[in-house]
Amino acid sequence: MRRSPGRVILATVMAAAAAAVVTVGTSAATAAAPPPKPLLGGYAPDWAWYKANIGPVQIHRVYDMGWHYSTFQQTPAAGDPAAGMVTDYSFNLPPAGVANHQYDAQLKTFISSSPKNIILALWHEPEENIEKGQFTAAQFVAAQRVFANLVHSLNATDNAQRRVSITLMSVSVTGFQGRNPNNYWPGKDANGKNYADLVGFDAYAWPHATNTPGVPAGYTDGVKWLTAAGLLNPLIKWAHTVGSPWMLSELGYLEDVHNPTHRAATITDVVNYARANNAVAVEYWDANGQRADWRLRWGSPTGTQSGMSNAAKAWKAAVNAP
Repeated sequence: MRRSPGRVILATVMAAAAAAVVTVGTSAATAAAPPPKPLLGGYAPDWAWYKANIGPVQIHRVYDMGWHYSTFQQTPAAGDPAAGMVTDYSFNLPPAGVANHQYDAQLKTFISSSPKNIILALWHEPEENIEKGQFTAAQFVAAQRVFANLVHSLNATDNAQRRVSITLMSVSVTGFQGRNPNNYWPGKDANGKNYADLVGFDAYAWPHATNTPGVPAGYTDGVKWLTAAGLLNPLIKWAHTVGSPWMLSELGYLEDVHNPTHRAATITDVVNYARANNAVAVEYWDANGQRADWRLRWGSPTGTQSGMSNAAKAWKAAVNAP
């Protein structure tokens, strides 16, 4: 979601259940070791509130909705390595110019200055920009290929593991506005390796009755509620089709006015389901948008703000779990 999102959030529910992973021995089935815990963190404009109520996180979502910093040390994420956080960093440069190598020097300087474990996204959520005619899908794809080559070349030089993420709206995978996610995917290079190292999804449960009497901006009436499987299955399936690791670069649920534990339980389910399906990271978008307020502080009774809301406690427990 953009810092001032202006879109209708829609998702398609796909019924599915996560099957337990087991290995069968000669005498009995024994449970396999669980997949590694994904990095948990997110974005919050009120980072002081987030740190005080959620605690230290493993990944920090940071946006530059343009090109305002020539080195990583100038960005708001400069303190992330010292705090033990991986940075998931988005920035914007004109795709046509990137594709034509116009920005190679600037990009090399910035990439070289960045942490060796950073996740980098050139123009997250390109879908609406393409639909508005600001650039084409072909230009976006060409830019990603040039950018990925720069990142991987510099990784080889300084023995780094920086990763390039293609970050899309989750609804683009389920056909919203007739979109086809394959149109934004840069594919494989001449050696058969994906240009992108990751696909990130900005995934939100559809607001229903939000901003109507009795249902404020941080709430929904619970109609058309998306389960963890309903939200994630289409995303996981598409990531598998392109052979890419995946993560939730943004996650958002609203508080259910009729069920004060609904959001908290679902957030826990999403983390567990993501882990069972080998997600690299899950990042909660703790911010207020134009059509809904996704912050974790909203609780019960309706309108209550607290760092001890059920949702905040659930996310804190997930972040701090082994």
